[in-house]
Amino acid sequence: MCIRDSAQDAENASDPADKVKLLQRAADIHMTKRNDAATAAKLLDQASELAPDDRELLLSLCDAYSASGRGKDAISALEKIVESYGGKRVKELAAIHHRLAKAHVSEGNKEQGLAELDQAFRITPGNLAILVDLGRLALDLGDLDRAQKTFRALLLQRLDDKAPITKAEVFYYLGEISHRQGETQRAIQMLERALENDASFEKAKELYEKLKA
Repeated sequence: MCIRDSAQDAENASDPADKVKLLQRAADIHMTKRNDAATAAKLLDQASELAPDDRELLLSLCDAYSASGRGKDAISALEKIVESYGGKRVKELAAIHHRLAKAHVSEGNKEQGLAELDQAFRITPGNLAILVDLGRLALDLGDLDRAQKTFRALLLQRLDDKAPITKAEVFYYLGEISHRQGETQRAIQMLERALENDASFEKAKELYEKLKA
């Protein structure tokens, strides 16, 4: 079935559920085959009006909004998903708050992004991706105590090849934080640990040599 047929069939469909499926099918083809996120977002928006409580549909709409540069609309779609849980703190919400954080940061609202990451962390405190983004954003915003606490927490986690950060990178960030706090000797120790884990880590080498000099 071609895109035009799917969209046309959706217009002609009398059953709302069938209309939603056909709109989703057409939107998926626009996203994956034609790289046309704007049209996909338009079709998914129509589908969402028919099924406003469909969380998976809202997530797809969010992705289409983000891909087409409509960050504020993506945030709105994600906030609807959060609202649909009625204030309950369920594990699934962590991923939504994480997405919201990224959407806010992409719109230049880093403070709100940090607040969303904090929400995600409270739900799943052991999630590595959330911890990494929380630590990096806290550091970017100059919240050194929060960043330090977060990266120290990462040292307690198992950081294997599939982890979103290496142990060397964690030690590097801890070294950078100590440097910013004026604790040069502590920073040097952290950078030495970083280089012990990855001798080719150029950023750690540069800061280490700068502080030793």
